[in-house]
Amino acid sequence: MKPFQLAILFSLCVALMIGLWRPADTGGIAAGIEGRLLDLRFTFRGPLMPPPDIAILAIDDKTLAGLDAFPPPRSALADGLIAARERGALVVAFDLLLPGASEGDEAFAKALAEREDTILAVSLGNTATVGDALAMALQGSAIGIVQNPPPPIGAGALGPHKAFLGNATLGHVNIALEPDGSLRRMPLALTAPGGATIPALPLAALRVATGETLTLLSGNAILSGNRRIALDAQNAAAINYFGPESTIPTISLLDAGEAAFDGKIVFVGATAQGFGDRVATPYDRRLPGVEALATLTANIIAGQTLRRDGVTWMLDIALGILIALVAVFAAARERPALAMGATVLVWLGGWAVLMLGFSRFLWLDATTLFAAAIIAGLAGAMARRVVQRNRATNLARYQSPLMAETLAGSARPDLDGRAQDAAALFIDAAAFTERSARLGPEKTAQFLRDFHAGIERAALASRGVVEQYAGDGAMIVFGLPTPSPEDAANTLACIDRLFAECATLNERLAEQGEPPLGIRVGAHYGTVIASILGGATQAHVTLSGDVVNAASRFQEVAKTEGARIVVSDALLDAAGMDARGGFEPVGQVALRGRDGTVDLWKRV
Repeated sequence: MKPFQLAILFSLCVALMIGLWRPADTGGIAAGIEGRLLDLRFTFRGPLMPPPDIAILAIDDKTLAGLDAFPPPRSALADGLIAARERGALVVAFDLLLPGASEGDEAFAKALAEREDTILAVSLGNTATVGDALAMALQGSAIGIVQNPPPPIGAGALGPHKAFLGNATLGHVNIALEPDGSLRRMPLALTAPGGATIPALPLAALRVATGETLTLLSGNAILSGNRRIALDAQNAAAINYFGPESTIPTISLLDAGEAAFDGKIVFVGATAQGFGDRVATPYDRRLPGVEALATLTANIIAGQTLRRDGVTWMLDIALGILIALVAVFAAARERPALAMGATVLVWLGGWAVLMLGFSRFLWLDATTLFAAAIIAGLAGAMARRVVQRNRATNLARYQSPLMAETLAGSARPDLDGRAQDAAALFIDAAAFTERSARLGPEKTAQFLRDFHAGIERAALASRGVVEQYAGDGAMIVFGLPTPSPEDAANTLACIDRLFAECATLNERLAEQGEPPLGIRVGAHYGTVIASILGGATQAHVTLSGDVVNAASRFQEVAKTEGARIVVSDALLDAAGMDARGGFEPVGQVALRGRDGTVDLWKRV
């Protein structure tokens, strides 16, 4: 399977696994990242105007200063309740735990008894028990269940004073902060220690306001009349915040008699700094807890809770697979700039999809989407790198490893047009025409492969560059890509290695019943011009000058002299004082097609 196909298959499988896992639901760092990415979507969207059905009566700093009491007496709460009703409130929900006896209990209990429009807060736990009076009150708040709710949150239950229980509906105010300390969702139904199921304060307010029956469905949703409220895997509803503090109309408790609450659900809660009941949200790092509960109620009424359920899970999987497929294609583009640009477009497209879903109240999992995109992008980039490396490796086979890096680094290397000293060596096989006729095309090709492989090994071991293969021969140059004082000595060493390779090849030829191979070698040293010759799309590096032309004629001299090796005096002189050992002088020789003579030496 090709690298790109492997990258696609790998990316799709990983995207599927990430989508099925949905790491943001497992807590830890992934949940924190997902939370921040959700906050970023709120920031991009900007604040919204909340529905007109909700208002807040705040126990604010003004209230505390006016009452000169902390906390405010329950008689003041009674006055606020009565004033809210008189100003048209449909429901009044207290985001206050009112345990034990306190000043003003009788007035508050009397106000509660006047109408069945009030919800009181209860905090549930998994170890404490509640009395019979509280259990009886919970029966009036219980909702129909098809599946078991999640376990209680906290260690202990704290509910209203028993004097208030007979005249109010209860709603829990248990919240679970995200790993980064933000409040993004709230469980809409929990089981009290006594066994009853109790709705969250926002849901209880909705039930009292609408009179609708609430049913917890098995598909992670709550049905309220014809209204379906989607829940996540923990039976929690995600909060769709409208803006910073006081985005929902907020009136001081002292001003309740002057407010307009016609048909509204009114939440009563603490906003004064001294209470410390604040949570972090995308728009406000210290939003009063009562406004978070009021926001969720507004979401439910308007059908604007963020949906994060089985439907969005399937969408996350599908989108993760889709973006992985697109990302691997983008990152695998051959040109790095194009691959980077395409990858940026993929990420922008992924973000656009997240924002589109967010505008439809869908909390799509950005962690899944971008994790799939990152891994697929890396896989695509890796596939591109493997393909390019394979191409480079394949192309490098047609060029000496000594030259590959120099040629790959620039379209016009510095060596082009450089005058330098260098050596040129020519080698050919004796009696090749007869051998070729006897072997036939297929065996001749195999013979040349073996012969050329030996030439390559000898050249590389001697720091030589095979400039070209020419049938039964080759040209090897010494001094590329950079000249060296050892070039002449390396040329002589290469000659010895060429004959050693020939001896090894002759052993195999003998096993095949073939006559031994004889080779002739000629080499010269002097000043040349290193050049890149050829056209715009196909070129090669070579040495040009009289040194190369002369060396190419040395094999004719070797044939005439009956010698295996003919080299110039200039080469031996450049190689050092001991280089002439084993060589016999030929003297000054006139070469075909060239004026003048060359001082040559031979080895028979």
